[in-house]
Amino acid sequence: MYITFSKHKANYKKGQLTPFFIALIAVLIIAVFVTINAGKISLFKTHTANAADAGALAGGSVMASVFNTQSVMNSQMIVQYQMFMAEMGVLLALFAASLLVAVVSCVATGCCSCCGYGCPCDCCCPSLPCGRASRVAITTMKAMIASTSAAWVAQIFYFEAMRKQAKEGRDSAIETAYRYSFINSGIGNKLVPGNIPVDAGEIRGDNNNYLDTFNDWIKTSEVTSGHYKWLDGQSRGHWVQADVQTDDVNEYKLKVSILPVPVVLAGFGVAWDFANAIPVMCICCLTNSGAIAAISAKAVALASASYAGLAPGFIVSSNNPLTYSNLICRADDIVHDRKVKVTTWQAHQGEDYGLWRTKYPSDWDGQGSPSSGQRIESRSLVDFDGHGKIHPPKAEFDAKIIAIDKEVN
Repeated sequence: MYITFSKHKANYKKGQLTPFFIALIAVLIIAVFVTINAGKISLFKTHTANAADAGALAGGSVMASVFNTQSVMNSQMIVQYQMFMAEMGVLLALFAASLLVAVVSCVATGCCSCCGYGCPCDCCCPSLPCGRASRVAITTMKAMIASTSAAWVAQIFYFEAMRKQAKEGRDSAIETAYRYSFINSGIGNKLVPGNIPVDAGEIRGDNNNYLDTFNDWIKTSEVTSGHYKWLDGQSRGHWVQADVQTDDVNEYKLKVSILPVPVVLAGFGVAWDFANAIPVMCICCLTNSGAIAAISAKAVALASASYAGLAPGFIVSSNNPLTYSNLICRADDIVHDRKVKVTTWQAHQGEDYGLWRTKYPSDWDGQGSPSSGQRIESRSLVDFDGHGKIHPPKAEFDAKIIAIDKEVN
C-alpha cells in the first residue's frame, strides 16, 4: 500500500488547471466589458430615441396650436368680410333708393312749381324731394368709398397679423422641439449635480459638466445651436446634438375679390360724379327729368357692378405682390406639409482599461464633432394635421408620431 501511494504521489502534477482558469477569467472579463459596452450603447440609443420623440411631439404640438390659432383667425377674417359685404349691400340699396326717389319726385312734382315757370328756382329747389334725395345718394356713396377703403386696409393688416403669428409660432415650435430633445436626452443624469465650484481646484471636467450650467443653457435661445458638449471628471468627451426641421410659414393661398380695389373705388367715384350732377339738374326738373332718370340708372348700374367686383373671385399666392391690390376675403390654405422632423445624435468617449477599450459606439477622441460612424442616431417624424382645416375653419389640428428612425425620409 505504501508503494502504491508513493506512485500516485509521484504522478500528481500540481497547477495543471492554472492556465485554463487564467484564460477563463480573461474571457469572462472581456465578456463583462462587452456586456457593459453593449448595455451603454443600448441605453444611449434609448436616450436618443426618447429625445427625438419628445422633441418632435413638443414641436408638433406647438405647431398644431399655431395652426389652430390660424384657423380661428381665418374664421374672424371671414366674418369681417361678410359683415363688410352686408354693410355695403345696405349702402348700395340706400344709394339706389335715394336716386329712385329723386327721379320719381322730379317727374311727379317738378322742382320749379313753387316759383312758377320761367322764374329763378334757386330759392326753392334744394328743399324739394328731388334735391334732398340726391344729396342722400351722394352721402351714401361717400360712405361706400370710405368703407371699402377701410376694409381693404383692415384685411391686409389682419392678414399680416395672421402671418406674423404663424412665423413667431413656428420659431417657438422649433425652440421648444430643441429644448425637449435635450431635456429628454439623458444629459442630466450624466452631469455633476449643482453649480460650478468656486474653487478652481475642485472643478471636475469643464463648466458644461455641471447640471446647473446645462439647465441655464436649456432656458436660453442658445439651445437652438443644436449641440451640447462637455468633458467629464475623467476628461472624456461627450457630445449630444439635435436637428429640428419644419416648413416655413411664408406662403398662403388667399381668396381675393374679383376686381382690384382701386378699380372698384374708381367705379364708385364715377357713380358719385353722376349723383353729384343731379342736384344741379334739379333746378329745372320738368325739363331735365329724362336726363336725371338716365344718369341715375347709370350711377346705380355702375355702383352695383363695382360692388359685385368685391365678391370672392380668385385664389392667389400671398407671395404675389399684386395680391394686395384686391380685397382679401379669406385664407384658403397655408402652404405647409404639417410635419415636424427631429433627429438626435449622441457620442461618448470610451475608457481605455488596458485589456479593453470601451467605445460608444466607436472610437472617438472627444474633440470636435464626431462623424456619422462615431455616433448613435435616432429620428422621429410628427404629423400635426389631425382633423384641422384652415378653410373651412376647423381648429382640430393635433400632433402624432407617424414614423421613426429608418421610416423617416
